[in-house]
Amino acid sequence: MTIVEAKNESIKSGLGQCIATMIAAQLFNQRQETVPDYIYGAVRTGTDWKFLKLCDTA
Repeated sequence: MTIVEAKNESIKSGLGQCIATMIAAQLFNQRQETVPDYIYGAVRTGTDWKFLKLCDTA
């Protein structure tokens, strides 16, 4: 799971960073030959949360 804190109280501003981190985690796991079914991510502001789920479609 990856968690990113959004800047300027905007969830949108943290989505790209969170997705990039999730893909990096997926690539790392593939190289280690331990591929989970899902990678979870979350972007948060001080009060709001947005949860993401990356599925392995390969």
